[in-house]
Amino acid sequence: MAFEFRNMLKNLFTSKQRDTNQQQYTSLQMLNNYMGMFSNFTGNAYENELVRASVHAIATHVAKTKAKHVGQKNSRLEYLLNVRPNQYMSAYDMFYKFVTQLYLTNNAYMLIQRDNLGNIIGFYPINATNVDLKQHMGNVYVEFTFLTGNKVVCAYEDVIHLRRHFNENDMYGSSNVILSSINLLNTTNQGIENAIKISTYLKGILEITAGSLKPEDIKKMKDEFVHDYMNINNVGGVAAHDTKMKYHPLTVDPKMVDAEQMKIIEDKIFMYYNINKKIVMNEFEENMFNAFYEGVVEPILLALSEEITAKIFTSRERGWGNEIIFTANRLNYASNDTKIKMCKELLATGVLSINNARELFNLEPLKEDKRLISLNYVDAEKQNQYQLGQSQ
Repeated sequence: MAFEFRNMLKNLFTSKQRDTNQQQYTSLQMLNNYMGMFSNFTGNAYENELVRASVHAIATHVAKTKAKHVGQKNSRLEYLLNVRPNQYMSAYDMFYKFVTQLYLTNNAYMLIQRDNLGNIIGFYPINATNVDLKQHMGNVYVEFTFLTGNKVVCAYEDVIHLRRHFNENDMYGSSNVILSSINLLNTTNQGIENAIKISTYLKGILEITAGSLKPEDIKKMKDEFVHDYMNINNVGGVAAHDTKMKYHPLTVDPKMVDAEQMKIIEDKIFMYYNINKKIVMNEFEENMFNAFYEGVVEPILLALSEEITAKIFTSRERGWGNEIIFTANRLNYASNDTKIKMCKELLATGVLSINNARELFNLEPLKEDKRLISLNYVDAEKQNQYQLGQSQ
């Protein structure tokens, strides 16, 4: 059964959110930009395999994040953010798509789904072709225009919005400046492809010396020569003809970008995405991944934590300590030596439980978890009593 867009609108947006009466809204006026419109133009960026591989590597690692609700426990929120945020995708799929959009357009949007009572029932990444900020009665709204032409207007407070290169515009991340490097890389790849093709083509002129001939006779002689001597079955590598023809070979020397020049072009793309080629190729070691985590993954998780916390909790709830924290277990990428040293130190102080240590080595947890404390440690406030053998 074909999935219809209007069914998705009905499921994702409340009747209030689906209101698209343009007479209610005016364009949002900003300090540096009068029109609050943004077009998600990506050019051919995602069609380039190097860009797609780089974005895929970042989105893959961010999507492995785990959400934790700090404060008043809300298992429903954690379930939505960690397991099934909506009926169409898993939590991994949602964050993967969200981060991919962030790196392709420098803006990413996620709708907070609410029921008619205002309760949060899900999250859904929005991939719109155009985004237009509106205002009405002192409130900010966002109008999404989709590829189908359908439009939806939502309160901006119900939209999680992350941006990269947040500079010129008051509300949006700047447009991508990587397209020129992508075009250069595409041109280089096409040059290599064309050079390969040229090397397989016939490169010569067949001169007919048999006097004046009709065009069809010249073509026939040419076709016969090509068929007899310029096909793969001529394994002898020798051609023979009479004095009616002379063959003049042509030298073609196609120019290609050398390996060093190609590396410079590729490195520009890796630099733009702040990623190392070995991360993309899954050839990284512990220190390299830690640098990637701290420079790329962690800032996204921090921004995501702050934005979701601000959008799903009221100021009163935030005042009571409610927040959403996103973390990723980068210890999975540590070497076994590092894990062993960590367990020796942290098990003895009770920071890690036995199951925490087993998890580092991908071992099944014990039914009864325990924390072990070394007797070599003592309460700092009671160290004098301990040394002097005094009773507490």
